[in-house]
This record gives sequence, C-alpha cells and structure tokens, in this order.
Amino acid sequence: MQEPTTFIASIWTTNGQGVCTSAVDKDADLPPFPAGVFLADWLRTHAVDGHDAAARVTDALGRQAAFDDEVAVACADGRVRRIVVSGLPRRAGDGTCEGFSGAFADVTEHQEALDVRTILESIEDGFFTVNRDWEITYANTLAEVLAGVAPGTSTGSVLWDVAPGLEDTPIAATYRRAMERRENASFEAFYAPAGAWLSLRVYAREDGLSVFFHDISDRKRAEARLEELATRDHLTGLPNRAWLNGHLKAMLGRTQSQAGTTVMFIDLNRFKEVNDSLGHAAGDNLLQQVGQRLQSCMRPGDVVARLGGDEFVVAASCTGREAAAGIAQRLLKTLTVPFYVDGLEMCVGASIGISLSGQDAATPDLLFQNADTAMYKAKALGESSYQFFEPEMSVEARRRLQIEAALRRALELGQFELYYQPRIDVRTLRLRGVEVLLRWTHPELGRVPPLEFIPIAEERGHIEAIGKWVLREACRVGKRLGDKYGTMLHVSVNVSARQLRSADLVTEVEQALRDAGFPPCALELELTESALIDDTEQSVDVLRRLKRLGVTLALDDFGTGYSSLSYLKRFPVDVLKLDRSFFLEQSLDANGDEFVSALVHMAHALGLKVVAEGIETEDVMESLRACRCDEAQGYLFARPMALPEFDKFLQSGVSGVLAA
Repeated sequence: MQEPTTFIASIWTTNGQGVCTSAVDKDADLPPFPAGVFLADWLRTHAVDGHDAAARVTDALGRQAAFDDEVAVACADGRVRRIVVSGLPRRAGDGTCEGFSGAFADVTEHQEALDVRTILESIEDGFFTVNRDWEITYANTLAEVLAGVAPGTSTGSVLWDVAPGLEDTPIAATYRRAMERRENASFEAFYAPAGAWLSLRVYAREDGLSVFFHDISDRKRAEARLEELATRDHLTGLPNRAWLNGHLKAMLGRTQSQAGTTVMFIDLNRFKEVNDSLGHAAGDNLLQQVGQRLQSCMRPGDVVARLGGDEFVVAASCTGREAAAGIAQRLLKTLTVPFYVDGLEMCVGASIGISLSGQDAATPDLLFQNADTAMYKAKALGESSYQFFEPEMSVEARRRLQIEAALRRALELGQFELYYQPRIDVRTLRLRGVEVLLRWTHPELGRVPPLEFIPIAEERGHIEAIGKWVLREACRVGKRLGDKYGTMLHVSVNVSARQLRSADLVTEVEQALRDAGFPPCALELELTESALIDDTEQSVDVLRRLKRLGVTLALDDFGTGYSSLSYLKRFPVDVLKLDRSFFLEQSLDANGDEFVSALVHMAHALGLKVVAEGIETEDVMESLRACRCDEAQGYLFARPMALPEFDKFLQSGVSGVLAA
C-alpha cells in the first residue's frame, strides 16, 4: 500500500457536540481552530464550500460516526488549499461516545484519503479496513492483537486468513452483506476464536469496508450474571417466580395449541421439622434434592420452579382434569420415596393444589392464586394429596363482590387515606424520603387490605381516578411538610399498570406538581415490572416523557415480576427496589448475604440506586451496610403511619434525621 503524501496541519479534539476542547496547530497559515468553537462553525467561516461540509460533519457527529470530508480553505498566505477534515469517535468503556479526535490535513498536491494512523492507534477500539477482495489495507495494533498476529504484519493479507474461524461466523455474514449492499451495520456478537463478545460498527465504502470493534466481554458477563440472579432460584438452580410469570404468560398466549395450561402449587409437608431439627444447611440440601426429583418427573415442555421456602410450582400443558391428575399423582409418588440428608433417611410428602386455565383462570396471577387456594385445601385433607381449585373453596368470591360494589363510591365518600413509611439511608441512618401508601377503611368492611382492593380497582377501571387523587395529595402533603421543616421531602408514589397505559398520566403528574408547587426532582414514581411489559413500546415512551419532567423512576418489587436485565437496560429507571422476599429468605439461606450483595453490585454497575424493602432485623441491616445498599425501609425503622403520626415522627427527629 503506497503511503499518501499529506501534511498534518492541525490535530484536535472535541466534545460529543463537536466543540473544540484542544488543538495543536502546525501550520500558521491555516485558520486556527480555537477551544470553544464548533467544528461546523469553523467550516462555515473558513471553507469555500463550508456549508455543505458543515451539514455532513454535523450529521456524522449526531450519529457518533467517523467522518472524512475534503474542503477548500482560504489561508493567511493567500492560497486556497484543499484540506481534509477527518475525525473518529472516542468511546468510553460502556460504549458511549465521549467526543471526537481528528485532524486537518493539507492534501493540496495529493488529494488522497487521509491516513489517520496516529489517531487510530490511540483509540480504544480495534480498527481495520479491507478492499473488495477482502484484503486488509490497514489494521491498528488492537485489531492485530485480537487476531493473534504480530503488529504491522496483516496488511495485504486476506481477512479470513488472518483471523482463522471468522469466515463462517455471523460476524462474517454481516461483513458480506455490508459489502454487497454497501450498507453500514452496528451489532454485538460473540467471536468464538478469541472467546470474546464484541461490539462492532461496520462502515461500507466504495472500495471496501471500515470496521471498528470493542471488547464488551466484561459487560456481557455482568449482564448474564444479573439475568441469572433475577430469574433463577440461587439455591436449587430452578426458575423462580419472576421467570415463571413470563413463561406462563407465553403458554396462555399460544392459541395454536389445544392443550390447556395447568399450574400446580406444591408444598412440602414436613420441611419445617427438618429445618428446625437439623438446621438450615440440612434444609437447603433437602430442597435441592426435591428440586432435582421434581425435575426428573417433568415431560418435555413442562416446567418446575421454586417460589421460596418449601414451595414449588409446576406449569404444564395438558387437557382436562384427568391429565392434570396423572401429573399430580406422579409428583406425589416420587416425593414419597425417602430422601437422605447427612446420612439420615427422611420422608416428607407434599400437598398439591391444581388450577386449570380457562375453567379457573386466564392470567398467571389468577392461576397462582387459585392453585394456592387449592393447595391449602389439600393440606387440610391430609398428607400426600392433591385438590383442584373450586370456586366454593372460600368466601373470597362473595367478599370480592362486596369490595367491587363499595369501591365505586369510596373516593367520593372520602374513605381513602394516605399512610407514610420512611426510607432510610443505610449508611447514615438519615431519613432520605417517604413512600406513600394507600389505605381504605370502609364503614362495614373495615380496613380492606391493599392487596385485595387495588387489583379489583385496576380491573374495574377505578384505579385511574384513585391514582390521580393519590398523586395530587402526595405532592400537596410533600410540599406542606417540606415548607414546614425547611427541607425538600422526597416522596415516592406507586403507579399502577392501568395508569401507565393512560394517555393522561404525564399530564396528570405535571398538573399535580404544578398545583402543589412541589419540585419534580422530589417526586419518585414506582412502577412494577409486570406493568411495564404489558406494552413495552408505550411504556418506554411514557417513561421518557416522565423523565423529561424531572421526576425519578423506580422499578418496584424487583424479583417478583418479570425480572430481566433487558428490561432494566431498556426502561430509563433510576432506582431498583428489592422485594422483601429477598430478605425474608436470608434467615433460611446461608447464601442470602452473598446473593443480595451480588445483586446490589450488579445494579450499581448499571447506574441504579438500590432500595431494600421489608427490613425488620438488625442482622439484615448489617448485611445491607456490608454490600453498600443505598436505602432501606421496613418495620425496623417505622411502620406505615397516618399523616398526623408521620408529622410527629418528623417533629421528634427532624433536626437529626432529615436529609436533603
């Protein structure tokens, strides 16, 4: 390859918007490119054909892409010189663009492509170019090191010869498509010969391809680990409820299958005795054996998961009660065979509750609920038995009708009340904010638990009006208490799935903030994972609009919904709230501290603040301090309080616990 004869007149760097941050000028006659000046403005001012060039460079900056443009520039010596303006994006470790590095080169005598090898060797990306015969025309040192060849030896060689094993990979297929169609590509892929995940950007040219790549193996390992933590039970390795929820939803959505979906709740009969008498280690060993035993009974396509404690769930495709009963009998039979733990023989047995889709329920939540109800009926009947869900098993159906009727006028009659639970800084024990919780007291039904009335309110369409009231009242109280105590009180409000789907949500949030005079940065909206994935495209749009208002977004009850790293990456959330179940199980599981620590570390790596819910003991609090969890709430600090009680709570410690 013949070396181009060029003269580097200036080397410079810019930020991501193209504003000069540094420049070294080697040609006194070329107009200077001083710090603080936009590259596009320099082109418009000094280049004869600068407006078109400025537009092209501005477009490349916006796409965070490399650029290479030739312009005519009037210089101080009176000459008009042909100057090549070229730049390359600088990438941070996470792949974001930090800015651009580039140069002005005088190619008046030889108008050839600018060789920016000095810049290409300084970037953190591997880079190479090939011609249309796939011969390497340039490769920087990082690219050659990844290919396993000595630096400076690859030029002129065929790409497939330099990188053995590449030719038959999806990466190579993308290269060929880019070459044939002359289209750019950006993608991530695993490069097996090097055992590395790569982020690649391919730019098609008239005479071949230019390829930038970056090793993202560390990020991929972190993502895979967090995905595993979020969707797998760490003790047995079985799927957890988060994963099972998504799987059940998919099973229910397969209209082409004539088989129904069956959920079975399995509760071990003597597990507490084993745990209490032999200790948690023996109990963990037994649970692992039970998980393996249940898996061995599964047909292809059926799934067994662990919910926690001694509760397991089976999701199976089968038609009718007879087929479901056959599966249940097989499960009970395998569990009656003795287990051996620490040399001791033990028999545990189980009770199984069965819920059928269509007949009993059409959603994962209802299948779970009905199977759980049936399981308690089976438990009451004696050991090693199973029961199908029947509507008459409980009085819940009648109570539900009462709740539905009373909900219609509960807001109008002023029966709702907000309670407040403090959120505490784990390190300093200072008050960081408060979560607002809805409570309902009915004159006849008494105090109705939120888990009873909120799903019904959402299903019957009352939740939007209730949620609007909660939001306005929370902002009003937050403003009043903040003014009273001379601080900015951070208030967290739950948003339901139906509210998230409402076209008016963003407007209602903005109106509530404006009417109360409450600062947006002090408002946090909590959303559940299941609410977000009902319509991911709409959810992403709504969350981005809410972010533009300046509010904080939190993912609530992480670990109970569809916990997935892909959702954490896609949705612009700021806070991850760990469900209380993580900490309830710590007392049963010797690995609980390590599990929570890994989860907190992974969340921090994704730039998320972590809040632990349901903290009740000092031991758990010490674990949270050790793993650098950010905030916590629970009965250890304070139960949810009515407003007068919360006001007294603030009065008693406002000088020492309120944090801005």
